[in-house]
Amino acid sequence: MIFACAALALVGAVRLIRLRGRERLDLAGALAASALLVALAGGPVSDAIFDRGGSAATVRAAWEPDVAHLLPFHQTGPALIRVGVIPLVAIGALAAYRRRSWGLGFLTAAGAVGLLEAQLLQSQIPWHDDRILWLAHAVAMIGALAGIGALVSAWRKPTHRRLAMVLVALLILLPTGLPRAVAGVHLAFKDLEVAGSGHHYRDRMLWGWEIEASWELYAWLQRSLPTEARLLTTRPHISVSAAGVASPLSHRDHQLFIGTRSTWVYQDALRYLHRDDLSEMGITHLHLTDAMAADLLPSARRLLDDAGHFRLLADIHTDSGGRHRVFEVMPGAGTTELAPTSFRALRQLVPQNTPVTTLGSPHPLQQLVVMSAFADHDIRQSSISLTAERATRMPQIQTVAALPQHGVVVLGEPLEPTALGVSRSEAIWSGHGLRAYDLAASWSTVWRIGPFHARLPGPQRTVCASAGGEIDLHLLGEPGTRVTAGSTEITLTGLPQVVQLTAPDCGRLRLSADSGIAPFAQIRPHHKVVSVDSGAPIAGLGFDGGVDGERAVLNFWYRNPEDIAFTTSTEFRLYEASPLGVDLHPENPNPRADSLRWWPGPVALYAPEQVARIEFDARRLEINGDTGGGAASSLTPGQTYLLTLNVAGTDPRSGLAEIQHIVPLARVVVGETGVAYEVLSGVVTIEHHAPGSISQRTGDDGGLAKGAILSPH
Repeated sequence: MIFACAALALVGAVRLIRLRGRERLDLAGALAASALLVALAGGPVSDAIFDRGGSAATVRAAWEPDVAHLLPFHQTGPALIRVGVIPLVAIGALAAYRRRSWGLGFLTAAGAVGLLEAQLLQSQIPWHDDRILWLAHAVAMIGALAGIGALVSAWRKPTHRRLAMVLVALLILLPTGLPRAVAGVHLAFKDLEVAGSGHHYRDRMLWGWEIEASWELYAWLQRSLPTEARLLTTRPHISVSAAGVASPLSHRDHQLFIGTRSTWVYQDALRYLHRDDLSEMGITHLHLTDAMAADLLPSARRLLDDAGHFRLLADIHTDSGGRHRVFEVMPGAGTTELAPTSFRALRQLVPQNTPVTTLGSPHPLQQLVVMSAFADHDIRQSSISLTAERATRMPQIQTVAALPQHGVVVLGEPLEPTALGVSRSEAIWSGHGLRAYDLAASWSTVWRIGPFHARLPGPQRTVCASAGGEIDLHLLGEPGTRVTAGSTEITLTGLPQVVQLTAPDCGRLRLSADSGIAPFAQIRPHHKVVSVDSGAPIAGLGFDGGVDGERAVLNFWYRNPEDIAFTTSTEFRLYEASPLGVDLHPENPNPRADSLRWWPGPVALYAPEQVARIEFDARRLEINGDTGGGAASSLTPGQTYLLTLNVAGTDPRSGLAEIQHIVPLARVVVGETGVAYEVLSGVVTIEHHAPGSISQRTGDDGGLAKGAILSPH
């Protein structure tokens, strides 16, 4: 958009000299409209210019020309040639001059300016550099093809026109249809029909850029690996369609290739190279990129240097700068160490007769991975989607219409499951961007402990009565505050803490606190704490609230007693909720970009202490009278929404926003005549992670709760 408008400005400047009166005003208006489109358009350059999402530092101006971009021809695969931007611009310029066409002149100028922009602007996000060049190439190609057509139209002899039509057809077919046909024939000769002919065309179109960038690898795989090879790779769809190499995503009893639907054993194998995973998949060869090697556990990475496990066959450096190593997997290869973040560890944790539920998040594709790990269990979902192609062996899935009360629930890593009463800090397992929770550890809703001895509120007293005399209290209050519970005195630390108590008579239990700020408290039957400990510094957040007329009211109390220098910030977001209202809708792939509305958060995490109160009006989409930002102007009747508090930062490496924590605060149900609120409450542990550290985590982080043993439910 930017270089197209720049080209339009160049053409317009020339035209303005020759135009008169009203024509000049019309063209000036067109140029102004193009400038407005630049301001409103998305993309890496315009985002950086207008600092959308803090992305100003991701693009810099520097004259660092890439010689490959300036070549007239570039080899992009075996016997495949791509014409460079410069010859295309030359063809368009010739046609524009010969046919006196300002339209062709515009397209040609746009391609030339785009090529110049690609050399002048450098992005910290690597593929964005190529993205700018691709746009320039596309515009120049359109100009060249239109120019060829304009030149051919001037030819008078029918023979010349037919010849031109044949040449144009070959120009289109040679780099597109012919390679796909060759790949299909090659697969047929290898007796490998794994995804249907449609997938060969689809994959070639969707992943053409990757094939071109790494064609040396796929050419080597095609000519060097035996027919019976089974390759473990992060790009199985390309290895199959481009090289004809079997690239399994599952056990041997599942489909060999299932599109983008992977399974737990495949994801584990990529990250941990466990001996059992490699054996169960029948892996004979390993394709390793630098990114995959960085994600491996250190114990797995060390085995790559042991020829008794993995024998290096090829170390390929492509023209695009990528490095690809191919290993032969020797008999018995792989680590025997069970990674605590692996799905295999989670499978060992969950007893056979324990229900496993996925709700909303994770994304449906991740839900399929979870289902593949528990195909022999009682699997429950709030909705069933994307299961038809999962595998030849389907699990039994039960659709649930209400929140689960027992078993294990698997949710996305950033989500605080306040709607389930479970604490994110008490996850029994974490890995692969997921967390698993034992619903037996659910807490009651929050109440506040006042200065006078008072009985438990009714709902909390009911929970206490079901505990059989042993209870846990979840507390958050001012450091040094003394909480008296019966005959027990508890000193608060300013951080969330769990205390076990004996309460044989819940009706007679009295609690009080000697602080001006009433501590937040939750209760549950005693449950052994076996949560995953990330080791990160923490702060505490307590919140509760209610409904005041047409508004939801929320109260926040935040304490950072260790004065952690948080670099992340808080913000409110409004999302469409999952079917049961526990978390975000499962088809929301980007919580930072795809919220309906957003507002500044109430808490500065670096502060030692903060108290805040907000009023949310869902009809007007306002928080304390502030309309915030976002495209939504109203909510849809019949839908359920979630108001959340997010902890987010900016990854300094990529400049992209990274959400570390999503805390649901209230459900919003929109009816035909009004809005209904369900205000949630909780005591939340806020972990300190530097922006970018979440995406850099390897299998050493998170993991399995120490000593975690689940009882059958």
